[in-house]
Amino acid sequence: VVVKRLPARTMAAMAGARALMERLVALERRSADQDAEILQLRVKRGLDLLSDKRELLTGERAAELMGGAPEDATAVRLGSKSFGQDAAEEAAKVLRRLQNVEWADMSDIIAGRPEAEALEVLKCMCGALPAAKLKAIDLSENA
Repeated sequence: VVVKRLPARTMAAMAGARALMERLVALERRSADQDAEILQLRVKRGLDLLSDKRELLTGERAAELMGGAPEDATAVRLGSKSFGQDAAEEAAKVLRRLQNVEWADMSDIIAGRPEAEALEVLKCMCGALPAAKLKAIDLSENA
């Protein structure tokens, strides 16, 4: 039996790869824990506008849909609605009232809007969220 000693560089690379793998596993576990926490936040009391019906909201319609938001809401889900500037301003009024929001799903809320308007909408609505309590915000699908 011939035992061949690996070069120091190879041993260092293997040790680095092992350390990287351990770090990735730790990050994956933490990510899973965060996903579970976000899932718990989603099921709390809140405002949910998600539906199968895509809707381009006017200011009046946004006020109508969001006006009944419970003051103690801890979660808001606005997906499937497209907010223009006037609708975003009405939504922001409601969001400012909701000081306990921990989770906000604002995915796909600027569909069909010009880029300049879309950026103002995101700025307006995100700025209205209570930063002190907010733990997670989903802005996906807002290309």
